Amino acid sequence: SYYQADNPDHLIVSLDWSAVELVLIGEFSGDPEFFKAYGQIPHEDLHSAAAAGCMDMDLETFHKHPDAKELRKNVGKGSNFGYWYSGWLGTTAKNMGWDMERTKRAVDGYISRFRVGEEWRVNTIQTLTQQGYVELPDHHRRVRYEATERWAETIMDVFNGFGSDAVTNYGRLAVRKIQQRAGNQGVNAMIQGSCATLAKRAIISMLA
Repeated sequence: SYYQADNPDHLIVSLDWSAVELVLIGEFSGDPEFFKAYGQIPHEDLHSAAAAGCMDMDLETFHKHPDAKELRKNVGKGSNFGYWYSGWLGTTAKNMGWDMERTKRAVDGYISRFRVGEEWRVNTIQTLTQQGYVELPDHHRRVRYEATERWAETIMDVFNGFGSDAVTNYGRLAVRKIQQRAGNQGVNAMIQGSCATLAKRAIISMLA
């Protein structure tokens, strides 16, 4: 997109790197389904593959579905841009009116389509749990101390100090929720943080 600048000799340009987050997931994980889609220009279709996985169909059957175009958008695209930051398909489920059981089946189907990518996501969270940070390709670190076992033990000592089973149980629930969120933030940092690096380097190269 182009915008009129304040000065007549200036031009403001808005650039959209199509699906760059998904391209980076493919690069980081080496998932063959991502490489199949993004290993060439123009890119092939990853969203239909995702929708087929969520709907428990093979790709050929999915393409013959009368609502394939709508499912590609509402299920496939939404899942691709939502799953990796949460490990769940909450937004897709809300849009489709799915209950928890149906959502869990969709998640399992999605994971079965992108097993290598899922292994990378889980390993990223495990690394964060062990060292308290993730390191981006440009060597910047994104710290999430609350993801570590040391943090969990320290916080649980506080809850246990009240001498109440109810407080202790609440503490366990709170710690689990906070650590789950921290793990998701670590994955998000790897992807979105790397997108930021690409954008900054592109701007610098244009100015050089």
